[in-house]
Amino acid sequence: HAEDLLRLAAFAWQRGEALEADQAQPVYLRDNVATPKGIK
Repeated sequence: HAEDLLRLAAFAWQRGEALEADQAQPVYLRDNVATPKGIK
């Protein structure tokens, strides 16, 4: 799976989508996974 991420990163780099490490922000795909039912 790391090889897959590396391949995706290489494509992004070639498209000019790279950024400085201090500009990187985490992306949470499942932000509400721990939210109890009824709370939004």
